[in-house]
Amino acid sequence: MSKEEALTLTENLRSALVQSERFQVVSRADMQKILKEQEFQRSDACNDTQCLVEMGKALAVQKIVGGSAGQAGGVYSLTLRVVDVETGKIEATVFKDIENVRDLLSSIRDLGRQLADMYGR
Repeated sequence: MSKEEALTLTENLRSALVQSERFQVVSRADMQKILKEQEFQRSDACNDTQCLVEMGKALAVQKIVGGSAGQAGGVYSLTLRVVDVETGKIEATVFKDIENVRDLLSSIRDLGRQLADMYGR
């Protein structure tokens, strides 16, 4: 998946979480500014739990949403999870396999809503 595609999925997820009104969501620009100020060094892909915990600490948040998107055998797989920054515990996970690339955007929004339903304030 290209960086542009990943950014589009991320922005659609961010929008779904904001619309749920169950999460306080940091904008991408604010997040990048804070991480730069904290000199947080990471690659563009922060998929593992430890990286999410470190990022969450740099952002001074209690919980952080992370995930992954990939493709295997023509099937796209999306996974999202909420991680408690203090304990490193994964508190909620949702996932979906998609066979049609045109369904990626609606699927990531659906997963965001599912995550909000499972875990909100």
